Amino acid sequence: PDGTTRARRGLPAVVLSRAIFNGAFMGSITFVPLLLNRERGVALTTAGAVLALASLGWSTGSWWQGHSRLRGPTQRARLVIRGAGLLTTGLVALTVLALWEGAPLPALAAALAIGGLGMGVGSTTLSVLILDLTPEAEHGRASAALQLADVLGTVIGIAAATALFAAVHRDGESTAYVVIWAALAAVAAVGLVVAPRCAPAAASAREDLPATKP
Repeated sequence: PDGTTRARRGLPAVVLSRAIFNGAFMGSITFVPLLLNRERGVALTTAGAVLALASLGWSTGSWWQGHSRLRGPTQRARLVIRGAGLLTTGLVALTVLALWEGAPLPALAAALAIGGLGMGVGSTTLSVLILDLTPEAEHGRASAALQLADVLGTVIGIAAATALFAAVHRDGESTAYVVIWAALAAVAAVGLVVAPRCAPAAASAREDLPATKP
């Protein structure tokens, strides 16, 4: 939508947020098994099990936002903010743990679960918001824009992370992983700025009005 790169309020901010969420999360988890197996000597099966906890976090977040009492674009934008906060927290924790060579696997798994929880809360809410903000006749076009944001965000996130890895990585060192996750944590933090703009100004004003008695 017009204004997406400027994070214009409403639909453009929703589409941009979806790209940010996917770019930060997918770019990050791509390198988790590599760190665990190549640098920490963890078996691939175990590394996969650790990574799976991110999916469990995502599922839990999706379930929770579906049962949340927050309704309407403005209130749902708050869920996107919380999701961006959780995702940023998880990636910052992942960055810190990459610096710690003796970091226990449960700690890494917890960081991934927090990031996944943020995806479930924030990214899934964006799917609801995009339908709330468009008339029924435009649902197909809006959903296509959201799918495009999913793909572009994921591809750009993974490609950027891979370029950083190629430029910085040295065998036996965790520096490249730290750089990647720190950079993607910064991207996730941008989501904290964009998320409040997912609700249009008109909706914000309308939902903030006090209820009137008949």
